[in-house]
Amino acid sequence: MLLATTGSLGAEVPPESVYGGWVKSPGGLHYQAHDLGNVLLMWPAAWLGAKIHPGGDSLVQSPPITARVGVSLTYACLSAFGCLFMFKLLSLYIPDRRTAFLLSLTLPAGTFFWVYAKCAFDVQGAACAVCLLLYSCARLLEGTSPARYAAAAAAALGAVGLFRLSLVPFMFLAAAAVFLMAGRSIRPVHVAASLSVFALVIAPALLYNAVRMGSPFRPATTAQQFLEGNNALTGSVLVGLTGLLIAPNRGLIVFAPLLALSFSLPWVWRRLPASLRQLLIASGSGAILYMLLISKLRNWGAFGWGPRYLVPILPVFFLAAVAGGLHLPRRSRPLLACLLAASIVLCTAPVLVNWHLATTAFPGGADPYALLPRQHMAVWTGLAGALRGEPLPAPPEVLADPIRSGGARFPDLWLARLMERSATGLAAGVLAGLMLAGAGAWSLRGLLLPVSRQAEAMVRGIGEG
Repeated sequence: MLLATTGSLGAEVPPESVYGGWVKSPGGLHYQAHDLGNVLLMWPAAWLGAKIHPGGDSLVQSPPITARVGVSLTYACLSAFGCLFMFKLLSLYIPDRRTAFLLSLTLPAGTFFWVYAKCAFDVQGAACAVCLLLYSCARLLEGTSPARYAAAAAAALGAVGLFRLSLVPFMFLAAAAVFLMAGRSIRPVHVAASLSVFALVIAPALLYNAVRMGSPFRPATTAQQFLEGNNALTGSVLVGLTGLLIAPNRGLIVFAPLLALSFSLPWVWRRLPASLRQLLIASGSGAILYMLLISKLRNWGAFGWGPRYLVPILPVFFLAAVAGGLHLPRRSRPLLACLLAASIVLCTAPVLVNWHLATTAFPGGADPYALLPRQHMAVWTGLAGALRGEPLPAPPEVLADPIRSGGARFPDLWLARLMERSATGLAAGVLAGLMLAGAGAWSLRGLLLPVSRQAEAMVRGIGEG
């Protein structure tokens, strides 16, 4: 919103009421510490909101409803983009497209992917870019259109850097390994073109860092004020790694039990397709190295729903879990069903309830070292109260804001907030709901058609042509 109203990302005096750290650049202006990806993603909605509701600095303090709705829908589309490429990725290894589609739905429904799709943390943008990166690398390993998918992989890697620059070195190594594994199908010209695409996409992030930090390769989160606090690499790797995986209030497996299936890979490894094994080795190595870096942070359990810092590599864990689960013996199906059901149930409540408000007011909700799953307890307590008509606990300034107070009510869904605003909002919400349902039904009709019928229709069309 600052960019939309002033044309600059820097401010002489940072807005005090806007949450988040600001760093002072060598030029004297103050800049936000987050990476550039979210700014680029949100700018169209912010620009539209500033045009419809002119207000200058007040818009930075409290963005108008148009901008808020625009950002919400933008993030929904971005997350759908990630899910689309996860479906396309699974379709490469699962012959039945219906099975691949249903399994791809467990990414949003059975992990915290959907939770982060409805809040604008920059880790979600990185996760969606990783979905595209995995799909592009998989196509390279199959030897399909190397020029196209090498460029797509490079663009995806650059997009990762826009949202999470710290992840780039690890995913760059993973992509480089894929290029080497692809063998002769990757020519020097493909490598040169890919490096050019990568440089072009990531250039804005490097320029932004150069302006605010004096070095293109130094993110603002490495400013002294952060290195003296949460981002200091002074933690214990063993403590951080254990906490990120199994801590009751932050562990990956606690917030998405389905991902425990990734640990079954050693028992089914030989049954996996060769290209899938190569993809898992490359991407898994990068993800593990990144997780080791995060575990070294003093604040490995940063505030968020579950292990927020692991969201960018969530697609890698998900792919490993699907690969492991699909090739387990038949006698393991009850276990698979239980893990899937538990994951969906645990991920439903924070989608319907504003987990941020619920966990902020709940004792121990923000404590990564809590011995009980306080975040889950907070959200389910909030859900029980919501079903009785009670709003979530919220600070007075939130309850006084007619826009922000919507997050304290149930259900915490965009269409619900739209329909309660006025009669026009109700009509628009019902219409939008019907359109979404119709579009979804039409899409499912195409996706769930048997492959044989699709092939038959294609052959018939070619013959008629």
